[in-house]
Amino acid sequence: MASQKGNSSLKIEAGEKWNQYLFLQIGFALTFIFIFVPLLGLVYFVIIFIAEIVVAIRTMMFMSKCSYDLN
Repeated sequence: MASQKGNSSLKIEAGEKWNQYLFLQIGFALTFIFIFVPLLGLVYFVIIFIAEIVVAIRTMMFMSKCSYDLN
């Protein structure tokens, strides 16, 4: 949709957001490996949890920006 409107910066940023989400999901999947090491697993889980919140907030801000720029 951004390419149709001629806004290539939004298209690039959307690709970056997708990559962030993908890497976060891979990181979350690795939590099951680290869960067997008690202290490391807990620290890893907390870091992934905080990263999930940050990525969700940044994605919502991006969606708001898209709705403003594309309408």
